Parts: sequence; structure tokens; C-alpha cells
Amino acid sequence: PSSSSSSSSSSSSSSTTTTSDVAVSPEVIVIIERMLMKWPADLQFPVLGLFRLFLLRCEVRDHFGGLLDVVLPRLVSFLRNDNDKRVAPLSAQLMALCSVSNLFSDSTLASKLCCHELVFEACKHAIDSKDQQTLRVMGSNLLYNCALFIPKDDTEHCVDLLGWLVDVVIAERDVDVANRLLQTLAQLIYCNSTAACVLHAMEPDLSRTISSPSTQATLSDIQTLLEYEVLK
Repeated sequence: PSSSSSSSSSSSSSSTTTTSDVAVSPEVIVIIERMLMKWPADLQFPVLGLFRLFLLRCEVRDHFGGLLDVVLPRLVSFLRNDNDKRVAPLSAQLMALCSVSNLFSDSTLASKLCCHELVFEACKHAIDSKDQQTLRVMGSNLLYNCALFIPKDDTEHCVDLLGWLVDVVIAERDVDVANRLLQTLAQLIYCNSTAACVLHAMEPDLSRTISSPSTQATLSDIQTLLEYEVLK
């Protein structure tokens, strides 16, 4: 499976931090926090546009990293639907997903977020947005970023994610989303014999996945990983 650096061009998550010498002042951080938490969803697009960029600064990530219990639920709330109607405009939903992705530019935060149920909920909401391809691709990219940091063990989260991925990827009809989900599946079993054995025991018919050169290549990688991890 490709590494975090090799996938940066196709991932919605940034793996770099801005090198500007101009720090974001504490006063500005507080203002952004107030707008993010208090402004209504239909006015969040410009706020989230600034927020996701500021998260590339370590002082901003340090501040909001200590507020994940309130900030993460707020970001995910913008991705939900209320009676099939978006809580926030699509533009704000895209920026909210970018913001969650940019939190992964800090490895310590990424290790905390990769198994967080709200991050999985954000990915699921995005991937389930059947009429919005950009949002769906971003959701699959974020899920892949989670897989890069999920511990290589038999955690319940890893096993549950495997089961969900198998069902979703077989039904997926968008090539880009399907291939990213397959890459996520491959990353989960890479160097994780327990996860590989679980996937092997499921006996999923991944041949039903939408066919394209990219998905076929990733399916071949998954088969190679399964043979190595299960039989070694």
C-alpha cells in the first residue's frame, strides 16, 4: 500500500505544515474559535475556509487539539443531514471535511483521531452523499488517512471497519471512491496478520467491485498481502 507521502497528491489531508514565520496570534485564534462555535451553519463557509488553513500552523493545531471534545462534534455536525436536507451548505461541508483532514497533519493528533467514532461518522456521511462526487472522494481520502495511523493489532475498531469496508466497496459504483476504499482495505491488512486473517475468513467476493485498471491493480495488491500475511 502507498505511504502517506506517496498519496498526498490524491488525499484531501495535508501532510505538511506552513513554514511562514508569521504566527497566528492568540487573539485571532480565539476569534476563529468563537465564529466556528457560534455562527450558524449557513454562514460557516468563510469561517471554515480560514480555519482549515490555520490548522496548518502548529500553534493553531495545539490550541484546537486541546478542544477536540467540542470542536470535532461541531465539525461533524455540518456534515449531517436533517430529513434529507443538508444542515450546512455543500461549500461548508467541503471545508469542514478539509478541516478534519488537516488535523491529521500532526501525527500525535492523527493517532488520537484515527479511531475516533466521530471521524468515522464524518467519513461515512461524506461517502453516503450519493449526489456529491467531490465530497465522497474527500471522505474516502480521509478514511484512508485514518487507516495509515490505526494500530496494527486486533482492535475492535479495525475489525469493524474491515466489515463495513467490504460491504461498501462492493456496492460502490464510482471508480475513484471504490479504489480509495480498496486502498484503505489494503492499508488495514498491511503488516497486520490479525486483520488479514479476519478479512480472509470473511471470504468477500471482491471481484464484484467495479472494474477499472486502478481497482484491478489494488485488488491484486490485496490478494498478495493476504497470501503473505495469512500464510507466513
